[in-house]
Amino acid sequence: MTNTADVFQNYIGGKWRPARSGETFPNYNPATGELLGYFPLSGEAEANAAVEAARAAFEKWRLVPAPKRGEILYRAIKRNWRVL
Repeated sequence: MTNTADVFQNYIGGKWRPARSGETFPNYNPATGELLGYFPLSGEAEANAAVEAARAAFEKWRLVPAPKRGEILYRAIKRNWRVL
């Protein structure tokens, strides 16, 4: 029987991206040993890209009033609670 697992990517700057190396690593549930999926083996380049994207996004996000930010985050969590 073949066990197929999802292959995940990094979410950087609003886009899904694999690691630049193209490498992945398996991640297992420590309680059951079940394969959860394959995740990108990210390095310094991906970390730097994520930091730069976060800095750019912050400039716009910081201008949104706190109650509105809370509402946006609440809706995002409500829509995606199963994958969090």
